[in-house]
Amino acid sequence: MIALCPTHHSQLGKLSKKRCYDLKVNPRNAKLGILRGELGTDREITAFRVGGNTYVNTPNVFTYFGRTILGLGTRNGETLIQAYIPDDTMWPDLKIVNNDVIVNTNDLWDIEFKTNFLRIYKKKSEKFFAIDLRKDPATIEFRLQIAGKLFYFGPEHTNIEESTLKNNTFENVFTGIGYGNPHLRLQWPTFAMLHPQATMF
Repeated sequence: MIALCPTHHSQLGKLSKKRCYDLKVNPRNAKLGILRGELGTDREITAFRVGGNTYVNTPNVFTYFGRTILGLGTRNGETLIQAYIPDDTMWPDLKIVNNDVIVNTNDLWDIEFKTNFLRIYKKKSEKFFAIDLRKDPATIEFRLQIAGKLFYFGPEHTNIEESTLKNNTFENVFTGIGYGNPHLRLQWPTFAMLHPQATMF
């Protein structure tokens, strides 16, 4: 058996058994090391519950040295999600740009993904990122570690170093939580760099 979405079910139904077995032995996502898909909902979401706090009309939920880690917005009635969850080298483990999801699958234990729901586990029972657009307010949980510091946005509270935040409402502000020196800005690594690595300027 092969687990397939409805689109690929109809495509593979037209292939030979041998071709289906070949695809099962060499899954495309495992070969590429990424999973890609579109996240979305058929309604505009006005409130998000992130790390035990509520964000309303807040474009940047969390920034790190001026770079958006989690951003929320709308365009023509459509809810738009932005996220950049880096690995230890600051390359993205998860990147969402206007709902287009790219996940690095190399070190993951499990992924559950539907159009309006995404849950990623790095280890068994250790949730790395979760978003549920079926609820009102929509919910987002994630954890990341940057430069040895853990940032945890769980179901009940947010933990940043020694600080815990919960049951707060951020409304009509540009950035909910900003971490880092406001005079320094982080540049993510890109392949356009001569020596690709994260830098501060």
